[in-house]
Amino acid sequence: EHLGQRLARCSHLHLSSWKPRGTYRLQITTHGGRAWRLIFKDELYATDLIPALGDLPILPGPPEFAIYGLEEPRLERFLPKVYWRREVEAGRHFQYVMEDLDGAFERMRKERRQLVLAARALLQFQEALKGAFERTPHPYLIRYDETWSLRLIDYVARGLDAYRAGRQVSSVDELCRSWQRVARVHGRDEFHEPGLYGPIHGDYNRSNVHLQAREQVLAKVVDWEWAGIGLPHADLAALLKLVGPEDEAALLDVFIAGNPGLDAEAHWRTFRWCQLERRLMDAGFL
Repeated sequence: EHLGQRLARCSHLHLSSWKPRGTYRLQITTHGGRAWRLIFKDELYATDLIPALGDLPILPGPPEFAIYGLEEPRLERFLPKVYWRREVEAGRHFQYVMEDLDGAFERMRKERRQLVLAARALLQFQEALKGAFERTPHPYLIRYDETWSLRLIDYVARGLDAYRAGRQVSSVDELCRSWQRVARVHGRDEFHEPGLYGPIHGDYNRSNVHLQAREQVLAKVVDWEWAGIGLPHADLAALLKLVGPEDEAALLDVFIAGNPGLDAEAHWRTFRWCQLERRLMDAGFL
């Protein structure tokens, strides 16, 4: 339908490095010689395929289906074009056919100018998400609330104990020795005020942000599997993993300017707490 000619051939390349299913690039060729590249995403969220999901307090995957079904003009500029989507099995198995961003877009690098652009895009799409879900709340969104945080601590502790049973890694041993202090900081009530929460991407790391290859002014954001309601600073913490202190401070200033509801100190404390939770989540999941 798109090319106006009959299909001659479709070949594919598996792009997901660690998932047995995941994302594929399709190369479509017609009898008239026209070519078109697409992305086919086939995600089944099952413990036999992704063992780390076994005790995870939430289920990633369904939020992406909700996001790609939104009709929110302010959000469309940040999303890849989705031509087709299907829920194969309720809450577990999803398929999508969407545009291939490779070529016109490129994954962002750890440069301050690109990080600033991504931080501004973050402010804009979080605001768009807020408007969309205030009108039509969706049950597939993950809730990163106090209950999630308490269950996360148990999940990480079990994962670390199982990991240490067969390995000796100094950084893991050090974390486990400090575990009571870490858990005490993570459990502080001040970071669980409902008024602080809003819609978030949930995994806004640099590999999920694509910039226009030439002008580098437009960001497309992919992999919305972890989207939900949580602290907006969590997305900034994911974006700034492995970023130096000077860039970190500059990017937080951009974020603070777009969120005047808190003073600078409260922003910094919330950001640091979100960094802690993100790193605990990464450690437990991996």
